Amino acid sequence: MYLLIPVLLSIIVALARGKDLSRFALDGRFRAPWLVIFILVYRLVLYLQPVSDWATQSGLAPYLNPVPYVLLLLFISLNWRLKPVSGPLTVIGLGTFLNLVVMVANGGFVPVPLEALQRTTPPEMIAKMQQGIPDCHSILMDESSRLTFLADNFYVPRPFPFPAAFSVGDFIIGVGAFWLFQVVFPPKR
Repeated sequence: MYLLIPVLLSIIVALARGKDLSRFALDGRFRAPWLVIFILVYRLVLYLQPVSDWATQSGLAPYLNPVPYVLLLLFISLNWRLKPVSGPLTVIGLGTFLNLVVMVANGGFVPVPLEALQRTTPPEMIAKMQQGIPDCHSILMDESSRLTFLADNFYVPRPFPFPAAFSVGDFIIGVGAFWLFQVVFPPKR
């Protein structure tokens, strides 16, 4: 949910700069654009409560979580030489890689400190995580967590409409997404 912030901010800035959001500057030039749509749908479905519960209870969550990151890196590798998006895609790729590294290092989950959870997560979910039950994407950070400097250490707290914990990688992806929206939409005619 954190990434909604830079995307919405980027759209506002693009409109203020006179960009035409109804036209796409690189229409038809991206390779495998369906990957982005698949990634978004995959993530949305994985976060639906019945699916996330099933993924966690079946033990598949650690294998399902890295999939969108790998696919996004694939999409970026197919398109990063495309001007003018090579810079933003490189930044998004760096953030994605950092998120994938911390996820793989922690068994397919991203560690989150208790304080970040308390500011962003419903109490019943925190209680489950304190019992060692991960949510579909995250685990409670403890002394066994690895690469904690790359974990979801930062947060946008309530009462913000979309409270969320986020990582350095998420922040870098947000910067890249903001930049991408500024270059892919042409000026109004």
